[in-house]
Amino acid sequence: MADIDQNSETWKSVKEFLDKQRSEAVDRLIAGDQCKKQRGRIELIDQIYGLEEDRDIAIKPTTYC
Repeated sequence: MADIDQNSETWKSVKEFLDKQRSEAVDRLIAGDQCKKQRGRIELIDQIYGLEEDRDIAIKPTTYC
């Protein structure tokens, strides 16, 4: 699907940003703050990480809270 250069400085910066965002979303989810929104953020970040594996990403229906 995507042609990601896993060794590029750009991708490393994106991953660093996503790591921080995911960690924040997990912390907020654990705290019970906007559960649906945090689960959505986490799922989207995981899908972006999936681009690194160069595979098609299927969006799965999810039941929230």
